[in-house]
Amino acid sequence: MHSKAAALFSVLFLLASCAKEEYKPKKDENTLNLSTDVIEFPAEGGVRTIEVTSNAEWYANFVGEAVNWISLPGEKNSGNGTLTVTAGPNPTSEPLTAKFYVAIFNSKMCYVEIRQAAGDGSSAISSNYAHDVDLLYFNNEKSTQGVPTLERMLHLMCSKEENPRWLFDGYILSATDNEAGHSFSACSGNLNIAATKDEWLELIEYHCSKNIPLLDQATVKTAELTGVYAHKTKIIFTIPFPSYSQTNWGSIDGKALDFRNAADRLKACQWFIDEAVKHYRAGKFQNVELVGFYWLHEALGMNDTDRISETFIKKISEHIHGYKTELYWIPYNDIHIYSTSRLEKWKDYGTDRVMYQPNYFFRPKWDFSTLETAINKAHAAGVGLEFECDWHGTTMYPGPERTDYNKRAKEYITEFDRLGVWDNDIIAYYEYHSFEYIATHPANPMDRELYEMLSSRIARRQEKFYGIKYKQ
Repeated sequence: MHSKAAALFSVLFLLASCAKEEYKPKKDENTLNLSTDVIEFPAEGGVRTIEVTSNAEWYANFVGEAVNWISLPGEKNSGNGTLTVTAGPNPTSEPLTAKFYVAIFNSKMCYVEIRQAAGDGSSAISSNYAHDVDLLYFNNEKSTQGVPTLERMLHLMCSKEENPRWLFDGYILSATDNEAGHSFSACSGNLNIAATKDEWLELIEYHCSKNIPLLDQATVKTAELTGVYAHKTKIIFTIPFPSYSQTNWGSIDGKALDFRNAADRLKACQWFIDEAVKHYRAGKFQNVELVGFYWLHEALGMNDTDRISETFIKKISEHIHGYKTELYWIPYNDIHIYSTSRLEKWKDYGTDRVMYQPNYFFRPKWDFSTLETAINKAHAAGVGLEFECDWHGTTMYPGPERTDYNKRAKEYITEFDRLGVWDNDIIAYYEYHSFEYIATHPANPMDRELYEMLSSRIARRQEKFYGIKYKQ
C-alpha cells in the first residue's frame, strides 16, 4: 500500500508541475519608448514630431472622444520611427488640452498630453462651405416636426448601413414660425403675427442650446461609427425676414425700430447676425463651425410689397463677410415672376452660395422637361441645385399620389446623375424630415429604394470632397 501511495503521489506531483508550467505568464519582450510625453502648440497651431523607439508594430489613437482640431496619422508603423502630430488653430479663447496614446496591440502603451495656447475666438468662424446642405426645421419645442434628439441628427449625418458613412455636412437652421405662431418669414398680410426682437433672440438661443450642441455630439458619434473624423459640421443660421410696415419689433440702443424705414430693417438684420455670432462663440463648440447665414426670402424680397433693394442685400452680405462667413440663398424657380431679382445676377447681390429650386417635385402637372430646364438654368448661372422630396414621396403619406411623388423624387436623382449635378455642385436638400423617415423604414421597398439611391450618392460626394478613406 505504501508503494502505491508513493507512486500516486509522484504522478500528482508531475501533473501539478506540468499545470504550473502551462499557465506560466509569457514575458513581454516588446519595447516602446517616446521622446516626450507632452506636446505644446501655440494658438495658431503647427506640426510636432515625436521619436518612437520600438521593436514591434505600433499605432496612435485618441483617448476618449475624437478631437477635431488635432490630426494623428491613422496607419500602423513598425520599429523605430517618427509620429507627426498636426494642430489647427485653437477655435476658442481658452487653452485647450487633449490626450492620445501610442500602443502595441495587447502589449505596451504610452500616453502623450497635448497643450495648446488660447486663441482669440475668431477662428471659431470658418470660410469653408458645405457641399450637401440639409434644411433643419427644429426651432421650438412645439414644432410640428417634434424636438431634436441626437438619434434624429444621426439619421441625417450617418448612413444606415452595415458599414456607416458620412452624409450631410452642413445644416441650415431654418425657421418659419415659433410656438406662438409668430412668423420669421415674410408677413405682407397680418403684421401682428410677425416675430419680434425678443422672439428673434429666442430663436438664436434655441439653436445654440439645442440644435448646435446635438449636431456637435452627432459629429463625434458619426466619427466613432464610421471610424473616420471627416470634418467639422457646417452651421448656417437663417436670418428672419424684416416684414415691411412692422412697428412693434423692438428697440436697439433705446430706439424703437420702425420697419417702414429701410435703415431700421437693415439694423435689425445686422443685430441678428451679431447676436448669432456672439451666442455661437459663447457655446465654444468643438466639432461644428459657423460658415454662413441664409437669406430666407426665395425672391430676396426685391419687390414693391417687401421693400428690399439690391443695396439692402449687399449691405447684409458685407456684414456677414465681416465675420468671414458667407451668404446663402435658395431662390424659387422663375423668381422673376415674383421679384425684380434675377438668378444670373446672384453675385451682384452679394450672395455667395446659391442653390436653385427646380420645384418639379411639388408640381404634378409640370412636364418632366421643366426639371432639365431648371438644372441647365442653374448651371448656366454658375449655381447649385436644391433636391426636393418631402413626406409626400414616402409611405408616411397615406394618399395614392405618393407613388407619383416618389417617382418624381427619383427623377431628380437620375437627372442629377445625367446632368452632372452630383459631380461638383453644391446641393441643398428640402426633405422636411422625410429623410430620417425613409432611413428608419427599410422594410418598405419604396422607402428603402429612395433612401439607398439618395444616401449612396451623398456618401460618395462626401468621400470625394473630403478625401475620406474608410477602413475595410
